Amino acid sequence: MNAHYNKIKHNEENNIEFVKTEEEWEKYKTENSILNDDKKDNYMKYGTI
Repeated sequence: MNAHYNKIKHNEENNIEFVKTEEEWEKYKTENSILNDDKKDNYMKYGTI
């Protein structure tokens, strides 16, 4: 968990807003049978939901 936290802090300090792309989100949604975009922001910002 520490590594994930450190990556998030590093991204915030370096003004990195998103770590994933729209295309990656669409692929993730399809692979995991997600029907809406409720968790899209978390996925795009943190790389996970």
